Amino acid sequence: MQSTHLDWELFLRRPSILCDRDAISRAINGRRVLITGAGGCIGSALAKECVQLQVESLILLDSSEKGIFELDCDLIEAGSNIPCTSIVGDVCDETLLDETFAMHRPNIVFHAAACKHVPLMEQNPITAARTNVIGTQRVAAAAVRHTAEQLILLSTDKAVDPVSIMGATKRIAELTVLVNSRRTRMKVVRLGNVLGSSGSVVPFFLKQIAQGGPVTVTHAEATRFFITLGEAVSLLLSAVPVEHDSAVLIPEPGEARRISELAKFLVTHTRAQRSPDIPITFTELRSGDKLHERLLSDDEVLIGSSRMPLHVVSGPIPSQRTIHQALIQIAEAVENRDLENLIRAVCFAVPRYQPSPLLLSQIQLSYRNPQ
Repeated sequence: MQSTHLDWELFLRRPSILCDRDAISRAINGRRVLITGAGGCIGSALAKECVQLQVESLILLDSSEKGIFELDCDLIEAGSNIPCTSIVGDVCDETLLDETFAMHRPNIVFHAAACKHVPLMEQNPITAARTNVIGTQRVAAAAVRHTAEQLILLSTDKAVDPVSIMGATKRIAELTVLVNSRRTRMKVVRLGNVLGSSGSVVPFFLKQIAQGGPVTVTHAEATRFFITLGEAVSLLLSAVPVEHDSAVLIPEPGEARRISELAKFLVTHTRAQRSPDIPITFTELRSGDKLHERLLSDDEVLIGSSRMPLHVVSGPIPSQRTIHQALIQIAEAVENRDLENLIRAVCFAVPRYQPSPLLLSQIQLSYRNPQ
């Protein structure tokens, strides 16, 4: 059973998040839109929705040839008459970014390209920093150089008081766009777990169920904030009419749900074609996992609704000089594949972050095996 066929409202026990579609349409209709990470699950859904909203043109950028090809095919099959340019490339490629911005002059940039998988990035921290930090800095800088009207960064609750390198690099990505708001409005949309997105737990659980189980959950008490793919797209689009020049935006947090509840829901709603019960077993939290995720840190507060369904977050932000210094250090560490100095730079930018034992063991291993 595909996750798109499931009744997520039944699991979430709440109505779908509603957006002001008229306000979105007025803000985006006739605009040139660039989407990075366009070949991913969220980027593809966002592109299809932009077509429905009659943007002037779409520029679709992704490092995945397969993802961009499949999105191209979907748009052609849908009979879209919106001019679309598909670019297979890297968000860290400054020359490519300058060429893309100069040629297509996007008004609105949705920056969805990122490394998102927590345990995998614990094993590949340099890749996480390169894509999430350097890629974001270069996309934001290109948007400013080429006078884009606004950039909207897709962020994650993993960036709140991060315990993983993925979360820490996404927090630095947030700070990078927030301190660089000038002629270009810079907005961060911080979301929870998107149900059914590629790399999420839903396809993993469904595969285990199809094989007869067991379904493995990391911890019986682990909770997450869940939203649907359609809600994620609506929330990103809802950021466009927000008039703040620089802001973190989050949806109403709502009720966090246990991951084990999600597993039970999927077993129940996919068991019709199977006779035996499928067991759920508990393993342990993986490196970089939290027991409970949050959309706000202790030093952040909501300052009221800017435009429903998004709320504006207020919290301390390091100086532009501090972030600039951290970005220089991170870029040097990534270039030299220097994990120790990379972790130092990440901790400098996000003082609350403490690297996991797995990450620290990689530094020790590099000392034992010098290049």
